[in-house]
Formats: sequence, structure tokens, C-alpha cells
Amino acid sequence: MSLSPLETDAGVVFSGVLLDVTSRRNAELALRRSEELYGTLADAAQDLIYIISRDDTVAYVNSFAAKMIGRNRQDIIGRPRAELFCGPEGVGQYRSLQQVFSS
Repeated sequence: MSLSPLETDAGVVFSGVLLDVTSRRNAELALRRSEELYGTLADAAQDLIYIISRDDTVAYVNSFAAKMIGRNRQDIIGRPRAELFCGPEGVGQYRSLQQVFSS
């Protein structure tokens, strides 16, 4: 970061802060590309892949999992996990998720 005065042809002097954000921009682009590749890989998998948020809602579901339960991905994402996984399995999942989130 540097303070750089700038004088125009008309003699007007501007003063400002120049900040090089190249490395941050490159990191953001690399992260975006990584997320795209992960999404492509997860979506092509023949496994049920879910991401469950701390608030116990479904944040992501791959296409295969949505197909296996017979619902659209848009109908699943944002819904409570317990709507998809109920009974003893759902309770066990909840306990396991709480352990993961607490550690």
C-alpha cells in the first residue's frame, strides 16, 4: 500500500492509496476454479453426496443422490436434513454431525 500524489496536466493534484490486489484476485480465481472442479466431480459420482450445514439443513446434494430419492435437487437444498433422514438413522446422523461440528 502506498500514498501516491498524482498531478494532472491541468495542475490538479490528487492523493490516494494504491493497493495491489493481484494476489488476492488470483487466489479468488483459483478458489472458484477449485469449487467448479469439485462440483463437477461430486455431481458425476455414483454415490450419494450431501453437505449438511450447522443449522441441520441440506446445503448441497449431488444429482445421483437426488435421483435416488426421487426429488429435484432444488427441492432438497435448504430443507431440514431430518426430512430426508428420519427414524433411528436420522437420530444417529444428527448425533454424529453434532460431534463433528463441536470439534
